[in-house]
Amino acid sequence: IRGIGQHASAGIKRGEVVDISALSLAVGKAVEVAERMAGISIENVVVGLSGATQKSQIRTHQVDVASGEVLERDIRRLINLDFLEAEPQGRVILHRLPIEFSLNGITGIKNPQGMFGQTLGIKICSISASDTALRNIQMAVERNHLSIEHYVSNTYAAGLSALLEDERDLGATVIEIGGGVTSLAYFTDGELRFLDSIPFGGASITNDIARGLSIPVDEAERIKTLKGSVLAGPGDSDEMLTLPMLSQDSDHPLSIELGVLGDIIRARIEEILEMLLLRLEKAGYS
Repeated sequence: IRGIGQHASAGIKRGEVVDISALSLAVGKAVEVAERMAGISIENVVVGLSGATQKSQIRTHQVDVASGEVLERDIRRLINLDFLEAEPQGRVILHRLPIEFSLNGITGIKNPQGMFGQTLGIKICSISASDTALRNIQMAVERNHLSIEHYVSNTYAAGLSALLEDERDLGATVIEIGGGVTSLAYFTDGELRFLDSIPFGGASITNDIARGLSIPVDEAERIKTLKGSVLAGPGDSDEMLTLPMLSQDSDHPLSIELGVLGDIIRARIEEILEMLLLRLEKAGYS
């Protein structure tokens, strides 16, 4: 890693672009900091995506093995069938991830090359995103004279980087809580099997605090960062927080127990986790 740059997000709400100019400015500022640290000019980028209504789908294909022995060309021909399949309307495929092969009905094969059989099959997990969201993100990035080489699902990348190989084999769920989107990825047998997202995240918690306590959003974000916790502590009822009220009540600050802040945060986090569990159950991975 030669350089790192970051800047406050802008122009995106719940994973969707709402202001291209603001997003373009944020991207440009982050890239500028990274360029300064690395001492180089960046021209091509890989864009990590959260949101953009990403979803996964399991697709299967089969071909006949002409020679009886599975050759590399048979595997290529099989994978190419997925590229020939029409993409869902308004969607773009980000990743095509082979899960397993089958040969004459025998499943769970990782590499069939050199094996003998007549019918070769494949199961592929495809990850797609909204075409509209990608076009808007592309426009914001290209305004900074950058060329996009690839898009990557952030949640898939998080699973590859955070999970041990044994965890991916035995079964593990990755939950990535962002500002406006919370995403979920389920791995088993070493491969991604399911990915989904919901339009709630850290910003939802901030808004809950601001509305519940009638305090400014900036103050809600500050107090969440400094004092917020999902876990209840033994001294939460003893520590008092003094917070500024909204403009009409600015002369009368609000005093609350720290535990009240925890209750608000916990309620939203529980709701997010319950929604994710429902998505897993619906997909058959609960």
